[in-house]
Amino acid sequence: TTTGSRPGFTIRASAAQDDNHRKIKLFGSAGSRSPIVNWLLHEAKVDFEDAPISNPENAAANPHPFGQIPCLVPESGEAIFESGACLMYLADRYGNLETPEQRAEVLKWIIWANASLDPILFIETPTGRVKDTGLKRNPPPRAIGRLEDILSKQNYLVGDAFTAADVAVGGYLLYIPLFFRGESVIV
Repeated sequence: TTTGSRPGFTIRASAAQDDNHRKIKLFGSAGSRSPIVNWLLHEAKVDFEDAPISNPENAAANPHPFGQIPCLVPESGEAIFESGACLMYLADRYGNLETPEQRAEVLKWIIWANASLDPILFIETPTGRVKDTGLKRNPPPRAIGRLEDILSKQNYLVGDAFTAADVAVGGYLLYIPLFFRGESVIV
C-alpha cells in the first residue's frame, strides 16, 4: 500500500516496521559515509534507528564483519555494509525501480560516486587520511567538468526524479565544504 511519495520513491505504510515491527538500524558516524545513507533514509521517509558508534554499546553491537561503518540492518536482521550496497538496498526497496534497466541507471551512479568521484574529491595519505582535494587542480579533473555539463542540462542524474543516484553523487560533493573550508563545488 502506498501512503505517500516523493519523486523517485514509493513509501509503503509502516515501511520501516514490516517484519516483526523491527526498525531499520544504521550504525555510523558523522565523519564517515554514513550520512549519505542517512540522507536517503530521510528522503524515502523511512523510520529508522540511528546507532552512532561513538556510543560504546553501538560500536560493540555493530554487525559489520570488519567493524566498519556504515552498516545498515533492515528488519530481516541481515547486515548490509558498504555505503553503495546500503544505498542500492534502499533504492531497490523504496525507489520505484521496476526493471533491471532502471536499477542499472541508478546503480551505475552509485558505483561511479564510490569508485571514481571519491578519489577525485579526496586525496588520501597511504594510511587513508584525507589530506587534500583534487578540486584544487588546475585545470579541474575532467570528470568534474563532465558532471557539471550533465547537470547543466538536467535536474537529476537519472530521469526526471530524485533518486539514490543523486544522493550518492550529491553526498560526496556536499562533503567538500565540510572537509575543505573555503573550497567550493559548482555543479
